[in-house]
Amino acid sequence: MIKKLSLLCLLLITFLYSCEQKTKTGVLDSKNDSIKKYLDLAGNDTLAFDIKTKYNDKALSFVDLRRDDSLMKFYLNSIAFNYLATKRWNMFKNVSSLYFHKSIETKDTLGLARYYRYKAGFYRKTHILDSSYYYYLKAEKLYKKTNDKLGLGLVYLNKSYVQFEMDDYLGSELSSKKGYHLIKNSKEYFSIYGCFINLGNCYHNMKQYNKAIYFFQKGLEFAKNNNVPNMPYDCPKITCLNNIGNAYRELKKYEKAISFFKLALNDKKLIEKDPLTIVYLQNNMGYCYLKTKNYNYVPSIFFKTDSLFNSLGIKNEQSVSNIYLSEYFFLKKDTLKAIQYSEKALRLAKEAKAPYYYLTALSNAGAINSKKAPQYIKEYHQKNDSLLFDERNARNQYYKIQFETEEITQQKETALKQNWIIASIGLSVLIVLFLVFVIYRQNTKRKELELLQSHQDANEKIYQLMLIQKTNEEEIRQTEKKESHKNYMTVS
Repeated sequence: MIKKLSLLCLLLITFLYSCEQKTKTGVLDSKNDSIKKYLDLAGNDTLAFDIKTKYNDKALSFVDLRRDDSLMKFYLNSIAFNYLATKRWNMFKNVSSLYFHKSIETKDTLGLARYYRYKAGFYRKTHILDSSYYYYLKAEKLYKKTNDKLGLGLVYLNKSYVQFEMDDYLGSELSSKKGYHLIKNSKEYFSIYGCFINLGNCYHNMKQYNKAIYFFQKGLEFAKNNNVPNMPYDCPKITCLNNIGNAYRELKKYEKAISFFKLALNDKKLIEKDPLTIVYLQNNMGYCYLKTKNYNYVPSIFFKTDSLFNSLGIKNEQSVSNIYLSEYFFLKKDTLKAIQYSEKALRLAKEAKAPYYYLTALSNAGAINSKKAPQYIKEYHQKNDSLLFDERNARNQYYKIQFETEEITQQKETALKQNWIIASIGLSVLIVLFLVFVIYRQNTKRKELELLQSHQDANEKIYQLMLIQKTNEEEIRQTEKKESHKNYMTVS
């Protein structure tokens, strides 16, 4: 009876434990499904930032931060990236810091590479380019130690954006090509499209406009063939058409440029998703109309773009609209209005703290206002020299960062080599000492054996001598005995 009761209790305990484990597994699976669902929504680039952030917050709320496995780190990695993409800096810092410490604890090289890549992205988005460049270099070094070629390719691409922003067009071109080589067979379609656009921008700024057009057309073709999604800040088709038009504008092929601007503006569905690009397109097209003396749309188009840029708070581009207005009125011999708009362009560029725009405005003002031309020309040269000096210093700083990073890496490698050499020498010395000890022991044993053998030989000889001695003594005794017996017989 007691045995049956014990068996029943055991079965009941097993059943309850099994149910508990199933419940825990079910809850865990449910949480994982929820996290995955909200992460997918948070990573949807077609949604507004606020909506994506809410989904990302929801995903984070389901993550069990007490766990320390690869799945939990994957979730933290994805959540940190989403906060970075939506510019939620505080949340990004908190989650990425947690992800960093988890990666340090588990000695996760890939995790650390991703952390530095995201940190570099944070500094890039907040326009601290030297820090961004530094952390992309750190990420690059770590990615090279892993098999994540896609991650390395994305680091190269993002580093190329930073190099472009600091006017290192040759460096940006090289990084873009390295990135493209590593990601071209992946499904990172928007990033591959980004490679083409950045290469086009590099060639455009190096005044190699035909090469720029080639890569913008490649980007347009790739975007169409692979259904590259439209982002809230970038519609690939519109961007490519605008960039191609700008390149033709620089080549002074104004009619061809206008045809590409019109193609972009005619796509009403896409244009509505990117209202800012509409203003750029209209400004660019208005300039081409101005150069071809097609005044049907000028100056009304510039009044419109001036007003739109003003409403958007983009003073540097508003300055450009006023430069074009001053050119128009100068061509129309209305000097007063021409000077009025050139002065306004100068003021806007100065308020925008946009040095290149200010130089362009100074150059235009000097051409429009002959009385103030010497003053403007003098200021232009001063500003230009100062700007070139600042750029050179900034570029030297970036190269210094790269040099120091490489130097630190080389020092580490040299230290490792030196340690390896020291360890090898130490090991060799130990081996030699061990061999000397073995030889010494062998020689000692051999000598001991020889000595033992000599001792045994000596004992053997002594023994033989003793035997001979005994034999001699016995013979003498026998002889003496015989002599004694013989004498006895004679006496008798």
